[in-house]
Amino acid sequence: MPTHYLLPALLLWACTDGGAVRTRLVEHAAHAERDRLVASDLHVWRTVDTSDVQAQADVACLRRFFVNKMDPNAAQDFWWQPDVETYVRPYEDLLYTEYDSTARLRYLPTLMDRRPLPDGTRLLRVKWATRDSTGRAEEVRQVFDFLARDTPEGTRLALPLAWNTATWPRYQVGPLTYIVSPERRFDPAVARAQEQDVEALGRFFGIAPFPITYYSFKDPADLFRARGFQVHPMMYAHATGGRLDHGGQVYAGNNSERYTHEIVHAFIFRSLDRNGMDLLHEGLATWLGGSNEHPYAWHRAQLQRMLAEEPDRDLRQDLNVYNSAYYADETNVAYTIGALVVEHILRTAGRDALFALFAEEHAELSALEKQGIREAEINSWVREALKKEALLFAP
Repeated sequence: MPTHYLLPALLLWACTDGGAVRTRLVEHAAHAERDRLVASDLHVWRTVDTSDVQAQADVACLRRFFVNKMDPNAAQDFWWQPDVETYVRPYEDLLYTEYDSTARLRYLPTLMDRRPLPDGTRLLRVKWATRDSTGRAEEVRQVFDFLARDTPEGTRLALPLAWNTATWPRYQVGPLTYIVSPERRFDPAVARAQEQDVEALGRFFGIAPFPITYYSFKDPADLFRARGFQVHPMMYAHATGGRLDHGGQVYAGNNSERYTHEIVHAFIFRSLDRNGMDLLHEGLATWLGGSNEHPYAWHRAQLQRMLAEEPDRDLRQDLNVYNSAYYADETNVAYTIGALVVEHILRTAGRDALFALFAEEHAELSALEKQGIREAEINSWVREALKKEALLFAP
């Protein structure tokens, strides 16, 4: 549209809003220059009633969260302590939502709805979105439902997971407590197979099986909704998926009682802690438990097929497990290279040598040089390793 047609409409809008456009233009430019949110970055939608004291306390708690969540030295007087005890890092998924891929503040939060629930808590629905020069939302990145809880110390935020799953069926199978989405049907036979996996992993890691809470979802979208996300960029990115939180809860979005890859992560964290390079964490979980419903041997063959199709592919670009390419939509290339590394170390140096690598805090890929693996030579190394007969986990 030519600007001379647009300008009269903008001027008319400015007149009816008493100068708000000028203020929002300043705000729009200012937040891009900062690296942290400030209290005023949280907008409250005009339909949200904040006239009573409790509503004002809820909004104030939200503002404290956005201002202080990135500062470990700030008072953590915004989150419900039982959540911290259960999940350890309950709001980890919300730390960087407002940042774009270049670490700039871009997606600012707006409280869209505040709704009382029967147990006295309040649901606070927050949307993160880019804003145009008038302050209106353009690109929505994420929508999340917080719970606001009353405590002796004042209002505190909490995850809605326990509320969302309070009426879901629960089943006990050995050390596994299943909490099953109503979107699917519990399968006892598959749960027993997962119990056998747990026993085999106990033998491999040399520790006794331990209690594991296992949330079983139909798919990743079902998983995200239960955890509080109404909109998330990864909700529909993959047909299956799962995760393990820092408190040891497993979230399996694969329409099954069996997701051994994430169970392996629970054993790694219990037995070997959280140190060591991410490539080994995902590699060991893939070597022992497969990935995306397929065992390691299948992904290994897929990696061979990919390299046959792409002989010039530079695998140095495929070592970041957080930004990994997929082959044929199902084989995570970084995970499979990591599993190949695990296979090599187990074959040449043994389990103790592999476990020792997990003890190295913030280990870089250079730690693999003692095992004859150099990042600069990863292309030739992977191709030679794939020529050898696979070493597979035998439960």
